[in-house]
Amino acid sequence: MELDYDFIMQIIMGNNIRIIGSFANISRIYNGIEWIKYFLHRFWFNNTEFLPFEKSTTIKAHFDKCYSQLSPRVFKKYEALKKFIDTKTVIDIHCYIFREKSAENN
Repeated sequence: MELDYDFIMQIIMGNNIRIIGSFANISRIYNGIEWIKYFLHRFWFNNTEFLPFEKSTTIKAHFDKCYSQLSPRVFKKYEALKKFIDTKTVIDIHCYIFREKSAENN
């Protein structure tokens, strides 16, 4: 899980994160954002009850499995950043999707 330090610091500072993507990649973008929120809630806030937006136990079970398989190197990186987290920090990441116009619709 390699996230850019600037991206992580924006989250730590409580800034609103807006990700813009194309409709063609919506599921990958959406699941990636939900994974980031899940990981950070679980690791930084020890919140094992955080549910991905879909409220799907299937996805939570999958995320639980992925979390348990992360390398110690990942945890070390985020542990170093944990000291900057305020307990009132809200992880605010949203996705905006646009639908590409086809040549036929122009």
